[in-house]
Amino acid sequence: MNENELGALRRANPVDADAVDELVSRHRSALGDAIGSPPPAARRRGLSLADTSGEKHTRFSPIGIAAVTIAMLALPAMLIATIGRNDGVNTPDPNLPQLDELPLPDELGPDSNDELFLPVPTDDSAAPSVTTTTTTITTAQPTRSDTTPPATTAPSQPDIAAAAGDTTVPISTQAPATQPPGDDASSDASTPPTAPTTTAAARPATTPDAVGSTTTTTVAPNTGTTNEPPAPNDASQPFDPARDLLVVTFDFANDDDHHASVASREVATSLALDPLVIAGTQTADSPVYVFDYVPVMTATWGDDWIDAAVDRTGAVSEAADRWLSTIDGGGVVRIAEGGVSDFTAEILREVQQQRPLLDTTSVVYVVHHIQRNVSFTRDGDIDFLQASTTYVRIDDGNNANGTADLELESPLLESAALTGQHADGWTVAFAQRGADRLDFSDTVTVLDIVGIAVETVADPDDFVTAFMS
Repeated sequence: MNENELGALRRANPVDADAVDELVSRHRSALGDAIGSPPPAARRRGLSLADTSGEKHTRFSPIGIAAVTIAMLALPAMLIATIGRNDGVNTPDPNLPQLDELPLPDELGPDSNDELFLPVPTDDSAAPSVTTTTTTITTAQPTRSDTTPPATTAPSQPDIAAAAGDTTVPISTQAPATQPPGDDASSDASTPPTAPTTTAAARPATTPDAVGSTTTTTVAPNTGTTNEPPAPNDASQPFDPARDLLVVTFDFANDDDHHASVASREVATSLALDPLVIAGTQTADSPVYVFDYVPVMTATWGDDWIDAAVDRTGAVSEAADRWLSTIDGGGVVRIAEGGVSDFTAEILREVQQQRPLLDTTSVVYVVHHIQRNVSFTRDGDIDFLQASTTYVRIDDGNNANGTADLELESPLLESAALTGQHADGWTVAFAQRGADRLDFSDTVTVLDIVGIAVETVADPDDFVTAFMS
């Protein structure tokens, strides 16, 4: 190999010049030894480089010629091999797979643990509108200035989910909890809302940008109802017709209860209430005469009332069930006492027996308006009632005071009563006590519970305007 060939080889394969020179020197030395110093075997055969006459002749043995030929042929190959060893670490191997030939995520096997493909986080839709930022991080690979790596294609969001074994996650919505209905069946406000239907979370329709970019996803707010039940009502709050239970009692110890029973019906109809109505609530050993109340109660309320005198134990149990249904629904039991309170005390004891941990003072509200109703209640019962409920005493409805005076004569009310929706009940009531002796004073307890002040209803004529027109 001459100097021109060696220079060309160096230019085509730039390597360390000193290493090449050293290699060439070693091969040239070996070549010289092979030419100038034949092995002893050759000299014994007479193949010397000088004859007897003293003249020097150049004589080449076959072995020397072969050695020279092999050295000439092997030198370029050895140079190339050496260059390859020195520089092969930086030379791309064409047989290796390129980055753009790597398998796609969906071609990976189920046991692949390639951490480049991350599972898509699940979506919590129960929360209000939230902007979530997801950043994919690419690890930088070292590169040489003379080598350009092939471009990397970012995996799409669906492919990432498939590689991680992710499945579509349903959005739950706080199904909202259904508002528990009270016992006011006739009130539209008690209709519970419908729980939102559970749907599946949709995957993004578009493919995210290349690896290293930031993708922003906006989560829509939950428009359904919440899963938390409404806060329960308590006796310190106003009457809630959707959850609270109006209880109206009559002991019929006086004939004015006939008028009061029909007047209470007018209020319930006007306000779309479904009260618990109980008649015959006098004490078992009451010395007061009790008037026949069945005709007026039947004409006014039909079958929607409880006769406490016929089956007192059964009446207590039935009433307790209505109380507990209201309380469990977050409502308050509000009793408009039209007489003594012994029967109410019996219901309260039954409720406490069934729910010994229940604080009845916050969910039972009792209203009295006349001293007679307090005085004729047995001492043990009135004391128990006042200690175990929110007990309210209002002004007497038989006088002009802080409550309506509902014992005044009123031709307007008589006319409206006999021609109105509950004319049958008024007709029976007026047969027991004439319209000229109008008295439905016990109805002031009902007006107090539903929130009708004396400024709105001060007398029977106002009552007609408010509830019978």
